[in-house]
Parts: sequence; C-alpha cells; structure tokens
Amino acid sequence: MLMLYLQMLDTLEEKVRFEEIYLKYRNAMFRAADGILHNDQDAEDAVHNAFLKIIKKFSRFQNTPAQDLASQIVVIARNEAISLLRKRKGDAPLEEQD
Repeated sequence: MLMLYLQMLDTLEEKVRFEEIYLKYRNAMFRAADGILHNDQDAEDAVHNAFLKIIKKFSRFQNTPAQDLASQIVVIARNEAISLLRKRKGDAPLEEQD
C-alpha cells in the first residue's frame, strides 16, 4: 500500500517525509481506528482513508513539528473511523417492532 501512496506525491522530499510518517504512525492509527470500530477490516479502511486525506493536504504535514505530528495524524484516523462507523450504522437494517 505504501507504494500506492508514494506514487501520489510529486517530489522525492515529499515521498521521504510521507514514508517516515507512514512507518512511524500506521500502527497507532490502526489502534485508534480499531478501538472505535472493533473490526480489523473497517479499521484498515479508516486508516487508508486517513492516509489519503493526509496526502491531499501533505504540505501541512511537511512543516509540522514532530511533537505535534502524532496527535494530528491519530486524530485524522480517529475521525475517519467515526465517519465510517456512522455510515455503517446508517446502513444497518432497522429493528423490527412488535
């Protein structure tokens, strides 16, 4: 999956920075998403969506100090998990009433 993300970036500098972010934070992002969704596949989807959002606005992350980066990235994954959970609940069938 990393190679797919790297192809979406333009410069070598962006690719190097993104790879650092990906390798350092993907597990923390997964744990945050899985803690909300309680489903590995859904958590993977949330993390994937989070990385796509990060790539779209990557210039913000290039200049973010390291101490601020972790919280921002994990919050993005958490928010994606919440969005996915809301979508899943909206797709759930209604309970039958007696």
